[in-house]
Amino acid sequence: PAEKRRKVGGHSADVHREEETPEKEQAPVRAHPAATGVAVAKAAAKQRQKEELAQQKQLEKVSRAKIKSIGDRLKASLEICKVGSKRLGFEWRVPPGTVHASEVDVHTFRAMLDCCCNKLQPAGWDPSTAAVVGDLNGADAGRIFGVTKIRGGSMYAKFVVSSIAVTYCPQQEQLSLAYETIETMF
Repeated sequence: PAEKRRKVGGHSADVHREEETPEKEQAPVRAHPAATGVAVAKAAAKQRQKEELAQQKQLEKVSRAKIKSIGDRLKASLEICKVGSKRLGFEWRVPPGTVHASEVDVHTFRAMLDCCCNKLQPAGWDPSTAAVVGDLNGADAGRIFGVTKIRGGSMYAKFVVSSIAVTYCPQQEQLSLAYETIETMF
């Protein structure tokens, strides 16, 4: 072994260093063919799962955008009108209305009405069902679209959506929301 002297804390000390020996070359380890197939299958399954997760995230993103668009159209349809005559007096109202949406796929519809799916008829509907209907109250509409999307009015009167009648045709991907409003103080 090679020896070397060095100073340690002001004193010289012997430091021993072992000789470096070249490592033996090892033969590559070969896995059993069945084990390699299992590893490949696991990697493929993991990749499929990753792709499915990415696809699911993309579907959810598209659904959120479609729901936001429907909520924006609902808000835009809440227009205040002056009703009555000059002689009898005027009254400010937000009349009932309907919002129609096309190209609403089943995934988007389920995502939109997930919080109140028990209010839809028929209970066990699927994409082959002719029509799905339901009645929602104002609180349900607020959970779906947000409370700012279901309010409207002006300085003269303020209104909020009190109920929504939902009609959805899965085969045609058509959604219709017929709403009623009431005057409120918010």
